[in-house]
Amino acid sequence: MAPLNKLSGAELAVETVKLTLDEGGKPKTLTGDDFGDSSPVFCTLADGTPGVLKLERPKSMCELKQLEAWWAHQVISSDIMSQLGCHSVHYREAHAIYNGEVLRGTACELVDGMKELAGNEDLLPGLRDPDRAILGTVVCAWLGDFDRSIKNENIWFDGKNDVIYGDYGCAGLEHINAFGVMPKVNRKLFATVATRENVEDALDKVRGLSNRRIHEMVRQGARLIPTVTDDVLKEMTMTLIKNRDQLRADQGWGLDLIGPEQTQSYPMPDKIAEAFLNRVLQKYGDDPNRSSEEIARLALENVPGYGPDKGKDIRLVSLQLSNALSRQREQGQARIELVPDCFYAWMQLAKKIFTVDESLALGLGLKHRGLEA
Repeated sequence: MAPLNKLSGAELAVETVKLTLDEGGKPKTLTGDDFGDSSPVFCTLADGTPGVLKLERPKSMCELKQLEAWWAHQVISSDIMSQLGCHSVHYREAHAIYNGEVLRGTACELVDGMKELAGNEDLLPGLRDPDRAILGTVVCAWLGDFDRSIKNENIWFDGKNDVIYGDYGCAGLEHINAFGVMPKVNRKLFATVATRENVEDALDKVRGLSNRRIHEMVRQGARLIPTVTDDVLKEMTMTLIKNRDQLRADQGWGLDLIGPEQTQSYPMPDKIAEAFLNRVLQKYGDDPNRSSEEIARLALENVPGYGPDKGKDIRLVSLQLSNALSRQREQGQARIELVPDCFYAWMQLAKKIFTVDESLALGLGLKHRGLEA
């Protein structure tokens, strides 16, 4: 078997970038963290402009093939965003040479003056093009990318005060709603700049795509990722057709998020709530004398929280889970209310207790088959 760090075949066609090194001669990371096996690093793109390489170091040929499929989803998604008129960075498969090792991943241009929505919420009312920002988040939802729903770090502003989209690591997943109920759009963005007109215009643009047009868009995006397989292209095309059909069927999609008076919680579908409770009891309720509170605590042990107070959402989810377990034990009811601010904690719990295929079957839209999202 050929070494993983050697180029061959299709890899020769991808863009070569030059890494930016720090004073110690190591690749300079975008986050300021130490250079590791999975790092976004500064680089110079093939055309001489500043860029970022999101590199991955696979540990096996199997993991490499999974990563290539993951890269394909990101590259194709960024190209589809541009095809539909959204403001997006442009990913491409790329590699760099460092100490004789070939580092592979996806590269994009460096966004000039980039700021995150987190901590910069005051920039939203002054957006230069709010309609285009709403179009971008709706198209991301159609692509299946839930990673901006709550995480304001994944909504970016450029130096001209436009929202620019990137980081499509969760794109290509089935379902336009997280946990089957929560629209995959950034709630802060919707609350501030969405109107019925710009939301419906964006939805019409996606709902009007034909099967043939979706097929063509996926194939066009694939031109920048020579390692992509036909199976990946077929799967992504069918996923986007399914997601478009869901948007066509749900005529009120996202409209309850316009303005500050948003929907504050969503009842989890019975099938999902029941699956959560049954799996938690199966894994952590083997002792009949164990209380619901103790079972919930065990289930959420080492589950990461989100936000400035990373324990607040965990505490609320633990209380919700404990109450739901008690109701199920006493009344036979499986009922859980999903509070959007706790979405990240529920997502991480789902990753802990369900397999990839189980997550997909439940419509959670949380994982890629063959590769943890």
